[in-house]
Amino acid sequence: MATMYIFATPLIGLFFNLLEIITAYCSTIISMFLIFFIGAMRIALFNRDYIALPYLSIGFILHHISYGLGVLVGLVKK
Repeated sequence: MATMYIFATPLIGLFFNLLEIITAYCSTIISMFLIFFIGAMRIALFNRDYIALPYLSIGFILHHISYGLGVLVGLVKK
């Protein structure tokens, strides 16, 4: 769902007030990355594997983007 939001929001901004859309878009993207980082930090601290923190953060982001792309591909193919 995050992938659909990332791609759809700039298109919606073409029809509405651009400043409000940009503000909402940026704050949502920052919030999503912050949630991913907090989740990665929680797992790294629980397992006491601090080296894994950047890998977990990147992995969470890539996981959500690839899942969203898979959903979009599945919708288009049907």
